[in-house]
Amino acid sequence: MKNIDESVLNSIKKFLGIIPEDTSFDPELIMLINSVFMAVMQQWHGVDNAFVIHDETDKWSDFLKDDTNYEALKSYVSLRVKLTFDPPTNASVLEAMQREIADWEWRGYIWKDLERIKEEKS
Repeated sequence: MKNIDESVLNSIKKFLGIIPEDTSFDPELIMLINSVFMAVMQQWHGVDNAFVIHDETDKWSDFLKDDTNYEALKSYVSLRVKLTFDPPTNASVLEAMQREIADWEWRGYIWKDLERIKEEKS
């Protein structure tokens, strides 16, 4: 099942348990989502590649294009936004989320480093 055309904002809202029709948190969520995208772009692509969303019309496909290597970023962005917007009060859950985020970051670094090595070899 491919839902790459799904709205970035609405998918994050679903992850947070907010119905898409509730727009009361949209400005804050958009700010947080864009902050995570900025961090992703700096970490894995350099500062020249910016991506931002403006509202519910911005889709994952706008960012992901046809590159399925980025599918994991949906989970990463969702977790990072949740950690800031609605952090868990349970220390064990918080620690598990932080470990998951760190794991996605590590995998992103490894993936980009492997791409760099392939480019250097060719």
